Amino acid sequence: MAEEVISRREPLRVGVVGLGWAGQQHMQRYAARPDVQLVGIAGLEEDQRAELAQRYQVPLAVADWQELIERGELDAVSVAVPTFLHAPVAIAALEAGAHVLTEKPMARTSAEA
Repeated sequence: MAEEVISRREPLRVGVVGLGWAGQQHMQRYAARPDVQLVGIAGLEEDQRAELAQRYQVPLAVADWQELIERGELDAVSVAVPTFLHAPVAIAALEAGAHVLTEKPMARTSAEA
């Protein structure tokens, strides 16, 4: 069976929520891809946000993940926050029409998932 390749004319617009080790790994991988544009990051530490935004040339760096998602400029969101925030961030991103990549576990409980 032939492999089908889907081609996009525009880069995939991605945001990363959570700027710890996992979030930075996501950012590094996205920045290396010509078909991905890292358009926003959200994290609590101002100095870290500024440094990462400069390093990866991210136009939007905010403390509030809801602000990032509610702008509606994202095709996809990487969720790299503590586990108790996985479900609320992922649900908000999905409701905003974005695809979601969540660090494991997806949620704390099966009911939350």
